[in-house]
Amino acid sequence: MSRKLVIFVCILCLVGMAVPAKAFTNGNFETGTLSSWWTYIPDTANSTVAVVPGGTGASVYAASIYTNAPSAGLELGQDITFATGLTPLVNFQYDAPAGQWAGISVTVQYKDASWAYIDSGWDVFYAGSGGPDTGWVTYDSTSSGTKAGTWVAPAGTAYLTFKITQWGWEPSGTEVDYDNFSVTPEPATMALLGIGGLVALRRKHA
Repeated sequence: MSRKLVIFVCILCLVGMAVPAKAFTNGNFETGTLSSWWTYIPDTANSTVAVVPGGTGASVYAASIYTNAPSAGLELGQDITFATGLTPLVNFQYDAPAGQWAGISVTVQYKDASWAYIDSGWDVFYAGSGGPDTGWVTYDSTSSGTKAGTWVAPAGTAYLTFKITQWGWEPSGTEVDYDNFSVTPEPATMALLGIGGLVALRRKHA
């Protein structure tokens, strides 16, 4: 590999640290639908997932999840491309109203090129206790929980399945709303690749 090509690759790694691996499609629900998202609703008589008016900031719409089936885990998810060695930084906003008793977790699952399961990580980030309205709260995987922020994609990763799982008893009218889902690769990973390559190149030609 020529020196110019090595430098070019290193620069791409450095620039790439600010570029998402692949953002969620319709992550802010501004299509007014759940397009690109999938749902798992084991108890359709007592659980719903829908797009509703409102949201945080300038958002027109948000996703709303409701379940009154304590034993059923209701899911909202999306599959995206991802790569080995990167750590997904997950960010979104949620609003749990007063009287909420739901439990909520975020999960990432790693899959290979044939969509076979490799590994996963998760974080239970909300356990309602009937308290007051939280207002719009930001979930950031770099600072929430004990497992989030260390979800390094293992060897063979080609895809990432992301999902919100919500369970528990919720009084009527106490749906939890979600908005502005995003996922990006951990910047430091890509930066180190670029810096390491440049340092090695410098030593070689010193």
